[in-house]
Amino acid sequence: MSGRKMYLCALCRRHVSVTAGTIFQGNKIPLRKWFRAIWLVTNQKNGINAKELQMNLRLASYKSAWMVLGKMRKAMVREKEDILSGKVEVDEVYFGKRRSRQKSRSCEEDRNILIMVMVQFSDVTRHRRIRLLRVDDASAETLEKVIKKAVKEKSEIQTDGLGSYKRLENLGYIHKVIRERTAVGYDLLPYCNRISVNLKKWLTDVYRGNVSNEHLDYYLDEFTFRYNHRFSRYGGKLFHSLLWRLANTNPVNNL
Repeated sequence: MSGRKMYLCALCRRHVSVTAGTIFQGNKIPLRKWFRAIWLVTNQKNGINAKELQMNLRLASYKSAWMVLGKMRKAMVREKEDILSGKVEVDEVYFGKRRSRQKSRSCEEDRNILIMVMVQFSDVTRHRRIRLLRVDDASAETLEKVIKKAVKEKSEIQTDGLGSYKRLENLGYIHKVIRERTAVGYDLLPYCNRISVNLKKWLTDVYRGNVSNEHLDYYLDEFTFRYNHRFSRYGGKLFHSLLWRLANTNPVNNL
């Protein structure tokens, strides 16, 4: 340890901070304020927006508060720790203005954002876990890539009759079509439908629907983290979980 309260690397002889290599690297906000921000985020039932965080932490600018929240959201979902398995419902939902039911999913005029909703569930307990990922289209190549990224092989995947899911068994999954029709409104995918409704309500209540398309992925990760930890009874446990993820996430400089 050097006199400047930094570590001295035995190999390169350079001074390095204890936050080096973590998501805290490269910012001037004291760790105490970071810890307070983590506590506020994890102990608010529906979350906190950047303006509220700025006021609570007495930060100089809205931009600083938004940066803190953005880095937290970046760490909230980790691919290896949050992979789904067992029985998983899969469906797609459009984010944005309401779309016509007559339009197909591939309609070029419908420019809403397509989100993949995946819900791991159990027939015995109420415990469910989710993953939400934005996709460019509903083609087989795109949806298969997302499923391989988020769902463990040999899992049972339940979908509607969309043709893009037909090759899932060739990828090592058990595929069950529980709804032949793909039209919106005829719902036999209850878990995906419930998550879609709750997601849109959460975005409206907390952020007043003011979520830019550019940063939508971060908000999806926050909703995923909150949902997957909804049964945590103690605020300290949830605080520790998010702090661990932040400390084990590489620096982010492009928010």
